[in-house]
Amino acid sequence: MFWAGRLRENQGTKSLNVILYFSSATVVFREGRPDTEEILSLAHEMKNWKQLGRALRLKDPQLDEIDDDVRGLFEKSYAMLRKWMETRGSAATYAEMARGLEIVGRRDLIRNFCKKCELPNVYFELLI
Repeated sequence: MFWAGRLRENQGTKSLNVILYFSSATVVFREGRPDTEEILSLAHEMKNWKQLGRALRLKDPQLDEIDDDVRGLFEKSYAMLRKWMETRGSAATYAEMARGLEIVGRRDLIRNFCKKCELPNVYFELLI
């Protein structure tokens, strides 16, 4: 998508052509790590907790242990997210969570839990 316009200098005959190009927005993720309340909310939304666990780089034995030891979908999701936070330490960020959610096709959860804002990418040309 683009916009083109013409600016005149002092109503004289000199003119400046400006072309603005807009491309896909850059997504800015929240800083830091999710807190316990956010992990609880996210766990309520997860149905495919094992897939997300793999996307978040947890190992299959860790996921199998959760599957064997924990009952109920919500509790398994919550346990997996807690294990991710413990295992990844300071790398368990909103951006990392968004990467995992993108892999499992949950862009809605990226918007709800990870995204701070979108900044439009704007490029321009000056034609003198």
